[in-house]
Amino acid sequence: MAVPAVSMPRVNTFKAGAKPPALKTIPTLGGGKNVPTTVSLEDYEDVKKMWLSHYKSAPVPVSENIKERKQWISEDIKKLNNTINLLSSSNPTLRQKGLEQVSELLPFLLLGGFSEVETLTYLRAKMEAAKQAMAESEAAEAAKKESQKSKEEEETLLPVEAKKKEEEKAGHIEEMMEMEEKKNETMHNDSMKQNDSAGKADNLPKEEGKG
Repeated sequence: MAVPAVSMPRVNTFKAGAKPPALKTIPTLGGGKNVPTTVSLEDYEDVKKMWLSHYKSAPVPVSENIKERKQWISEDIKKLNNTINLLSSSNPTLRQKGLEQVSELLPFLLLGGFSEVETLTYLRAKMEAAKQAMAESEAAEAAKKESQKSKEEEETLLPVEAKKKEEEKAGHIEEMMEMEEKKNETMHNDSMKQNDSAGKADNLPKEEGKG
């Protein structure tokens, strides 16, 4: 697996008030060399940021079991967790097995003669970066699905809204026609009444003239 170029800081001091990640104190690599056994919180965050960028932008190492980015990150999280557990073991055989896996996950550490505590720290930084990258990927995917769902619902509602407007328009026209029909009927009835009144007046006997 390709790894980002990195020049790891070597420090054994912490900023005032800062605490290093909680780690077990275990023997160092390199046959008991006198090497630093702690990593500053600032360096921890820098390494985490580096791996986060790597998981987000590096090409996916496609293989038989890995076809896309989420699968790659998920597999790395499993490997990192397993390696951390092995290195934290009190069993020398299991710790040695963990060290063999480090060469795949963090090959540059072995070249620098880092202590096991430092190795664990950087492994944990990488795992936290992987978990964050996975969480952000899932959140982006969920947001994309929600957006697509909203779009589909909107497209579904458009014909319904159009139909509703057409029905409202038809109902309004029908109402206007009924009002017009009632108006014409009223006018017709009034006209009939006027004609009846006029006819009755014509049929009344005329008074004979006085002479």
